[in-house]
Amino acid sequence: ANHLYRIAQEAVNNAVKHARAGTVTVRLSAEAGTLRLEVDDDGRGLPQTAAPHGGLGLGVMRHRANVIGATLTVSSRRPGGVAVSCLLPLAP
Repeated sequence: ANHLYRIAQEAVNNAVKHARAGTVTVRLSAEAGTLRLEVDDDGRGLPQTAAPHGGLGLGVMRHRANVIGATLTVSSRRPGGVAVSCLLPLAP
């Protein structure tokens, strides 16, 4: 739970501090044995000159997802903004 919370916290902080988002939406849902955390914003999107795997914050989010066996995806949205999705398989 702590890792998911920190991933959501970092995604929201990035949206506010770096992307200057006006709206940030956080969703948590469970379906078909998978817990899904989604954070979407309407900010400036990912910079074109970003490092291939993102900056320090994205690296920490990826590490946290890896530690708990989750998959993290970060992508630009059109016309602007970023979508962060973390999928965690639930134990049977």
